[in-house]
Amino acid sequence: MPFDAVGFPIDAAAKVPDAPTGVVGRLWRGLRARLREVSDDHQRGAVVAVLRDARALISDEAAWVQGVYERDGRRCAMGALQEAGRGTWRVVRRDAAAALEAVARLNGHHAVESMNDSVGHAEVLAMFDAAMRRAGGGAGRAG
Repeated sequence: MPFDAVGFPIDAAAKVPDAPTGVVGRLWRGLRARLREVSDDHQRGAVVAVLRDARALISDEAAWVQGVYERDGRRCAMGALQEAGRGTWRVVRRDAAAALEAVARLNGHHAVESMNDSVGHAEVLAMFDAAMRRAGGGAGRAG
């Protein structure tokens, strides 16, 4: 059951301490900014890794399928992404799917599945390559 604070008195006089100032404040703000950068870099790396692993699952055309997510061990682009993303944080899977979706839309498709089902294997692999560049902060990354 989530904690919702029901039944706990709220002290209106309680005051949140002020943020540090001076040298300590500058150091604190610098440390927080650096930690945010490291976290963002780690997440981008995880997203690229999921995209890379998904691409590897369908890199052989015999392992790729159109029209369904998975059939007889073969996968479409999204089926491969789902498989590669198992065990990762939801936000990583979401960002990987968003990168693929953005590339599909840039290519005139309304969804990854639509692109997977209407183009050839080479174009699907190119979609993953573009999504990895996009997710990793390379050329064409959404800002």
